[in-house]
Amino acid sequence: MIQKKIPIFGVSALLVLLALTIVLTALALNTRNLRSSFANYITQQVQRNVTIGGDVEIDLGFSESGSLLMTLKTQDVVIYNNPDFSAEPMLHVPWIELEFGLLSILTGGFDVQRLLIERPRFDLARLTDGRSNWQDIGILAVVPAKQVNVYAGVVHWHDRMTQQAVMLADLSWRSSRSETDSTVSWQTSFQLLSEVLRLPLAVHLSANAPSKPDQSSGMVLNEVVGNVTAPGLVLSMRLPEMSVNIDSGRIHVAESAVDIAAAGTEAALKITDLNIDTSTRQIGAALLDADCFIGRFTPAIAAEAIAIDLSSQRIVVPKMVVTWLDTELFGDLSATWVEGEPDVLANFDIPSANVQTILHNAGIGLTGFASNGLRPVSLNGKLRLRENLLVLDDLNLMADDTIVTGWVRHHREDSATWSFALESDDFLLADTAEDGSPSITSAGVLVGLLGDRLSDLPTDVAATGSIVVDRLWIDRILAKHVIAKIRSKGKIMSIAPLSGVLYDGTGKLFLWLDRRAEKPLILIRQAVSDFNLGKLLRDAKDIAGIEASADLELVLAVQGHSRAELLKNARGIARGGLRNGELSAELFNLVLGDFDTQLAKAISAQLPELRIEQASTTVRIDRGIVHNQDFRFAGREFWMEGKGSLSLSGGAMDYRILLALENDLRRDLGNIPVIPFQITGSVGDPKITLDVQELVRYKIEHELTGVLPKPSRVLPDQAAIMLIRQIERQITNLQKALDSE
Repeated sequence: MIQKKIPIFGVSALLVLLALTIVLTALALNTRNLRSSFANYITQQVQRNVTIGGDVEIDLGFSESGSLLMTLKTQDVVIYNNPDFSAEPMLHVPWIELEFGLLSILTGGFDVQRLLIERPRFDLARLTDGRSNWQDIGILAVVPAKQVNVYAGVVHWHDRMTQQAVMLADLSWRSSRSETDSTVSWQTSFQLLSEVLRLPLAVHLSANAPSKPDQSSGMVLNEVVGNVTAPGLVLSMRLPEMSVNIDSGRIHVAESAVDIAAAGTEAALKITDLNIDTSTRQIGAALLDADCFIGRFTPAIAAEAIAIDLSSQRIVVPKMVVTWLDTELFGDLSATWVEGEPDVLANFDIPSANVQTILHNAGIGLTGFASNGLRPVSLNGKLRLRENLLVLDDLNLMADDTIVTGWVRHHREDSATWSFALESDDFLLADTAEDGSPSITSAGVLVGLLGDRLSDLPTDVAATGSIVVDRLWIDRILAKHVIAKIRSKGKIMSIAPLSGVLYDGTGKLFLWLDRRAEKPLILIRQAVSDFNLGKLLRDAKDIAGIEASADLELVLAVQGHSRAELLKNARGIARGGLRNGELSAELFNLVLGDFDTQLAKAISAQLPELRIEQASTTVRIDRGIVHNQDFRFAGREFWMEGKGSLSLSGGAMDYRILLALENDLRRDLGNIPVIPFQITGSVGDPKITLDVQELVRYKIEHELTGVLPKPSRVLPDQAAIMLIRQIERQITNLQKALDSE
């Protein structure tokens, strides 16, 4: 049986091969007719003029199933535009190959098995009336091949409606039709170049589509997968199903998932009911859910009824919610793009932000303060982003009982420039906890965080602004009508001045921060005149028994990163004075503390009150050591002087005080001319003792000579004078650098 079939099969094959050879020979002898027929076929499909510039080459082969295949190869295939557009070609293909069943030619058709296109150039355009040069072409019917491969293509898109141009470079396309002819799987990749995007995007897409879609009703793409990459950006998307209507230009996606990674930021987006209308250039989405990952910051974003109009380049989000660490931000947003620049307007409202939780999540501790009782903070206002200007307006910040209003502007030019104006009726920085420890408030936290990070500010920041506080509370200390003028330029910052009213007196503080060296340098100049010291001490520490007007001057320089380093390197001068006051015995006893001697008791018994006629002192701070040589305190029947030193870093004290009583007070205490005290120990634990040896010496000298001791002569402190000059020169140089352009 086998031997009988072989000859029959061989003869049949030879006869078929002979017939095909005759056909191919006839075709090869007349390639012009074949080229013409090929051009006519394409013309019928696209309804445009088509020319083929090269000869048609013919190859013969077999498919995997054994059927005969013919491959047509040609070059310079040109499809021209609609007459309403330019006379230039819409499509130019330098090289094209078609592989089809040979027998299909004999039946008058092309059963295309494979289509290969190399280096095609598409010139697509849209007129101002919305018509495009490709919308009347049945694009999908042009390539009914089972396999399509496109290499190194270029697409130029000129949109006269928006005056924009887009190019797809290095375009590749691969598609294959299933055996059942029901679906086509395709993959494409290209480089997207646009003036709007200003950076190239690498795009990769794949999907499944019906092999014979109904262009009037649309088609459904399944399993759409794609990714977009750019410098610092990776975007991936997954669309289970996408409906596309070619005629109406409408696209609908019921559900989609998009992942974005850029510059250390990641976001996972879910978009519901996405609608795209290419004819009107409208995009809408019913719901957007996003989970973002920005370091420790992991917000969840939900937005509803998103509307995008590409014609007017406008986006509107009427409702959005940002959630992070049990804190919610509610807002709305609208934005337009004018000549590529955004114009954004947004309203935002944070009803309650848990400061404690946010700081803990950010790894920020509040050492030294009782912060467990921090109450939530609320913030609302408007945001405006336009060209090179960012504006935060109508700001309302509520922290504890503190309300701050105002505006902030950011000028985004060659150097970052900020300006601001903030106001508050009552600003509470710190309070006292139930156990007596300092308790920082939510408002104090915000100020403290800013102060701790002054040295970390960018060097290219330039800022100017003002802060006005009608009543500034630091625990129980009250300053009124406080105004701060703030400037920053590069690595130099100043608060010059900070002025206000302190307990009936006026005060000004000037502060400069210099970050140009490795260790930040802080310079301070302060003057407070004619303030009520008694009221201040009563409010601050419940210290009563003194009534006096006071003056204070301070010039100080500190340098370093930590508190310990700043104290160790502190240099400066402080001057203070009292006048027109009274000192009670109660305060005297408080100062003596545990100093329990018969003499101390006798002194306090004789001092129901002391009239302060004059008090003054100068303090020199040099490398963290406080030096004082001219403490003077005088009244009607007494005088006091002191000198010594104090370590700012360790708190160690070594101080001497002479108390001289006069007239009745001296006689009532056994005619003792002066009483010498020693203060040692530390600031936190002072030890006050009577210098008995010195007491006896003064007593004997008085008895022998009859001369009462007088206050020592105060000599100018030359070291203090030189130190002031050094710091003043530093201040002058810093201010010049800040004022220079």
